[in-house]
Amino acid sequence: MVRLASIGDNNVDVYRNLNLVYPGGDCPNVAAFWAKSGQPSAYVGRFGNDRLGDLQYNSLQSLGVDLSGVRRYDEPTAWGSIDLIDGDRIFGEANVAINERHPIEAAEIAALQDGRYDLIHSSQYSFFAPGAFEQFGEGETPVSFDFTSEWTDDILRGRCPYLDYVFLSCSHLGERETGELLQRLVGEYGVKLAAGTRGMEGSWLFDGHTLFFQEAFPCQTVDTLGAGDAFLTRFLLCYTAGKKEMKELLRAFPQGGPSEEALYSCEEKLIRHSLAQASLFAARCCQENGAFGLAIPYQG
Repeated sequence: MVRLASIGDNNVDVYRNLNLVYPGGDCPNVAAFWAKSGQPSAYVGRFGNDRLGDLQYNSLQSLGVDLSGVRRYDEPTAWGSIDLIDGDRIFGEANVAINERHPIEAAEIAALQDGRYDLIHSSQYSFFAPGAFEQFGEGETPVSFDFTSEWTDDILRGRCPYLDYVFLSCSHLGERETGELLQRLVGEYGVKLAAGTRGMEGSWLFDGHTLFFQEAFPCQTVDTLGAGDAFLTRFLLCYTAGKKEMKELLRAFPQGGPSEEALYSCEEKLIRHSLAQASLFAARCCQENGAFGLAIPYQG
């Protein structure tokens, strides 16, 4: 089993043209996709004590996500409005005040670094109390982070030293610019893996040795919402599981073991496999509305 803790932002997705509300938000989406893949996950964040908070809580709970770290307040649950144009999601107005008023605390992150989890995930849309973000760099558990499209070089330079695996939307960059950015994140800013997604133009990943490319798989698109979350979830699940299996196998060697060259050959194959799985999973996500379904009627 590969255990994930996802901590940070959440918001329901209001599809007014469909008169539906879907559970969502980067961190809940990742926890939900992880659980739907048959692996244990937990989510830590803030919900309101309202109908939309019940939607978030009940939807994740129905998938088996551990919600013991969720805090609920007598405030509106965070929400964002979505318009669909030819299958592409367009973000509209939003209210995420509850997340801003009750930011993630350092103690909550520290509690996830006790060895129970194989990976901790968060995102750029999350709010952190002073000193909380730096806590990501204090534990042994690898940390993944989704910068989405909300990044600048100053943000990356300030946050990457506390992270292991980072994902960015690079749709506005060319192939060369994307590759150069990913190499800088690993070579200068200290992350272990950096991935940039470019929609139907495919994705790139740099691990300090090789710049990998993964094509996007064309499909009949209904809704692109959640595709990026699906991509990174599947990559991280496959990669983390593979790394865990390799570590357990290496422990079985009575002495010595494979050469560094042989081990990197295994690592390279694992990354290529994980990227292909990620692309497939993202394509599947695009074939239904909402990130992971479970909508209720919208009551505006």
